[in-house]
Amino acid sequence: MIYRIIIFLLLVNVVYSLPYIPPPPENNPVPPIDFDLDGLYDFEDNCPNSYNPSQRDFDWDGIGNACDYNVLDNDWDDVANILDNCPYVWNPNQIDWNNNGVGDVCDDEIVDFDNDEIIDELDNCEFSYNPSQRDLNNNSHGDACEINNNDLDWDEINNEYDNCPLIWNPAQTQMC
Repeated sequence: MIYRIIIFLLLVNVVYSLPYIPPPPENNPVPPIDFDLDGLYDFEDNCPNSYNPSQRDFDWDGIGNACDYNVLDNDWDDVANILDNCPYVWNPNQIDWNNNGVGDVCDDEIVDFDNDEIIDELDNCEFSYNPSQRDLNNNSHGDACEINNNDLDWDEINNEYDNCPLIWNPAQTQMC
C-alpha cells in the first residue's frame, strides 16, 4: 500500500512540473491590427505600413500607391510620377497646351506678360491687357496693340458711341 501512495505522489509531482499550455485562442481571439491607422486592418490593407485610406493601386499589382515605388505620386494629384507631366506640382488635369511634355503649371515657356489670362503665344496683343482679344479688322493683331483712332481711351467702345472718348470707361457710367 505504501508503494501505491509513493507512486501516486510521484505522478502528481510530474504532472505539476509540466509547463502550462494555454487553450487555443478560439474563445479569446487576438484583435486585428491597423499599424498605419488608416482605418483598414493590416490583413486587408494594400500598404499596411503607410497611411492610405483610399487604397489606390494605380497599376493593380496589389501594392498601394502610397508604398509602391513603381507608381509614387509626389504631388498627390492621382497621376503616377511616371505619367505625370509635372510630378512635383498638383495638376490633376495634366494640361499641356503646347504639347512639349511639361504641364502648363510647370512650364517656363508659358508666359502671360500682360496678365489678361491669355498666354502670350495665343495672345493677339501680348504686351497690352486685352482679355476680349478684340480684333475688329481681323488682321490677327489685337485692337489694343494697334494705333486706333476709333477708340482713343482703349475701353473697347468706339469713339462714335463712347460717352467719354478720352476717358477709359467701359461701363459708360462716368460723366465727362
